[in-house]
Amino acid sequence: TLPTRAELDDRWRALGPDGLVVTGDDLHERAGRSSRAIKAALLDQRVVAGVGNIYADEGLFRARLHPETPANRLSGGDWDGLAAELRTLLARAVELRGSTLRDSRDADGNIGAASRLHQVHGRAGPACNSRGSELRPLPAAPRTPVVAPRCQALSPAYSSDIHNGDTHGEVSNILPRHTP
Repeated sequence: TLPTRAELDDRWRALGPDGLVVTGDDLHERAGRSSRAIKAALLDQRVVAGVGNIYADEGLFRARLHPETPANRLSGGDWDGLAAELRTLLARAVELRGSTLRDSRDADGNIGAASRLHQVHGRAGPACNSRGSELRPLPAAPRTPVVAPRCQALSPAYSSDIHNGDTHGEVSNILPRHTP
């Protein structure tokens, strides 16, 4: 059966701010107390609407944040940088009609060209454009993000905490904003 008008209204109200206008404060307010990985938080449409797997990977790379970093470990500057990168990526993707990965077309029949902006998504194996390290998938993570180890370092101490199930240790993996 189709949802009622009230059910649809509730679903719309539950969405986070649009990724084209999201701020660091918005992200921090909606995800900053969560211990889940920042990539998982970005995929939650209640945190930010319009950010899917591709733009989560790309935004995290550009903000130089490791996808497995718990959201509650990010600083105000990290949230601001991530929001700025997401806004920039999404605005540019809209201009380029989206990130077509197969044969999708816009309303005018044009194929999206934003995939040429992708620096990490779907690129496991080749070298990172920024620092030359091999791009590596994180197969145990949700939606298999690709990471540039030199650009998105996860501290060794924290990495062992993740694999031992402890996400309460200190994190020193937050790097300055990426400038491609």
